Amino acid sequence: MQTVPEMNDHRRRAADTKRRRSEAALLASAKGLFADPSHCWSGTRMDDIAAGAGLSLATAYTYFKNKSALMGPVCRPYYEELEKQLEADLERVPALDAAVRLVKNMSAFVRKNVTLTVALLTAVREQSEREPNLSDDEPRIFDFVPFSELMVRALSQAQQNSEVALAPGEVRDIALYHTNALLLRVFVGPPTESPDELARLVLSQLLPALGITGKDALHARLEDALPS
Repeated sequence: MQTVPEMNDHRRRAADTKRRRSEAALLASAKGLFADPSHCWSGTRMDDIAAGAGLSLATAYTYFKNKSALMGPVCRPYYEELEKQLEADLERVPALDAAVRLVKNMSAFVRKNVTLTVALLTAVREQSEREPNLSDDEPRIFDFVPFSELMVRALSQAQQNSEVALAPGEVRDIALYHTNALLLRVFVGPPTESPDELARLVLSQLLPALGITGKDALHARLEDALPS
């Protein structure tokens, strides 16, 4: 016969398992809807997400305050994969080469997940518009996926290694500008643009900003990263 503490422990484990399964179901449902061109961000409602997860709307709201609270966790695995790739590159190649590879990897994410990227950026814009009214307990989406911080990390290391010569404060500005340009390209780039074409475009602007100029130098860097 179970003791009271054992029964309580069993209930806690059962509740934790139920919570994890419910959260995973909601995230899977949200990801599918956000990445579906017929729904994307604006066409997805919390009750759609709950229904896709096989849960009631009331239950969905006990785990996530609104659909914005789902977007960060939905995209977090993509960010973690990019972070893992960057960390591995920083250990084995010069930091500037790691930054170039980061652009290539981010371009692959954007072009292979166009609708999800559009949903992410739209969600971020809507949340920023609500910023004055956001409660302290509402998670900020970019806290889950701070893509620009990956570029800051790579360029900061390149600066410390004297691979690039930048004035104080320039690293963050350059990282933010070019990371945002890469992400926002999803709205204005041609639908047929390939990951390598996107990476080449971004690098052709990023490298000169880092002081890598001259046709031969630029060509060498681009061809190393994106051979024709």
